[in-house]
Amino acid sequence: GVVSGGKSGLAAMVADSLDIKLVQELAGKNNEIVSKPLLRFLSSLGGYKTGKISLEELSEACNDLQKHLRDERPKVIKYCKENGQAFILDRSDIEDEEIFWKLFHYVHHSLSDQQYADLLELARKVKLNTPQPDLYLCIKRSALESKQMSIGRGRDVEQDAWSLADMQYMEGLYPSLFTSLESRIELDMNKFDSDKEIHRGWLWQEMMWHLLKKKMEKAAIS
Repeated sequence: GVVSGGKSGLAAMVADSLDIKLVQELAGKNNEIVSKPLLRFLSSLGGYKTGKISLEELSEACNDLQKHLRDERPKVIKYCKENGQAFILDRSDIEDEEIFWKLFHYVHHSLSDQQYADLLELARKVKLNTPQPDLYLCIKRSALESKQMSIGRGRDVEQDAWSLADMQYMEGLYPSLFTSLESRIELDMNKFDSDKEIHRGWLWQEMMWHLLKKKMEKAAIS
């Protein structure tokens, strides 16, 4: 889902309710950004938009972050899979390719043609050796609502980095991404309330149904 749309909060709720591992980018206290590559990129993006950072500096920070994520996420996924540990990530690799890299390349121009091509090839190679998610939770929340939610969270670096225009561009890309995901649950965040037990019960039911269906399909193939 769109930046600031509620992915981290939903992932934390699922992890806590089901007692599974939460893998997130904002792993610090009060969702503090502790990842140095992520903080450097967000600071560079905000600085570039105000004329304080050059496009070359932004491009370096952007490319370094994407390669870092392609290295770190698979390590966590493999570790959990090898140890039989259920887990949830607050952002998927497929979003990098289909949403963020397109924004960076075609709109911000912070990924050059060669960097973009290299990242796509790296993603292809990583996929071959990394277990893919069993289920995607797709958050449907508008860019404007997401931007409004992000205000007042105390993370000024994000406010400076992600403009409403950026988020609207992302919003336009997500519908086609959602339909490309075979095993998914779409959550209209104007209707779904994670504080309500009946809503959570619906979510657990949907998750169980999708996971059982996938398990039966695998059994049939084998």
